[in-house]
Amino acid sequence: MNFGYLIIVSTSSECDYTKMAYALALSIKITQKPGYNNIALVIDNVDSLQTLNSPWVFDQIINWSEEIFWDGRAWMDKLSPFDNTVCLDADMLFIRDYSHWIDYFIDNSE
Repeated sequence: MNFGYLIIVSTSSECDYTKMAYALALSIKITQKPGYNNIALVIDNVDSLQTLNSPWVFDQIINWSEEIFWDGRAWMDKLSPFDNTVCLDADMLFIRDYSHWIDYFIDNSE
């Protein structure tokens, strides 16, 4: 199974979506089983990752600035490096294992 989470962030003067995505990625790495913890980050400013303590939490980093915020989600099927993808908002956290939902979604999708 080639599964992963896709997080799309854009630069904003109102909040630091890169740090939010980082916290989300850390929570995924801590709570999800291997194979269910792959993360691809789509970001318009790769240089902002240098401020993070452990940017390794992102398995793949995709530099892309064609669209911003919600508009970028229209491209998630083209941007995702995974066969099966769940796109997440950066302002989320995982507090327990949700891999059983991933199996359900994959088994029940076209």
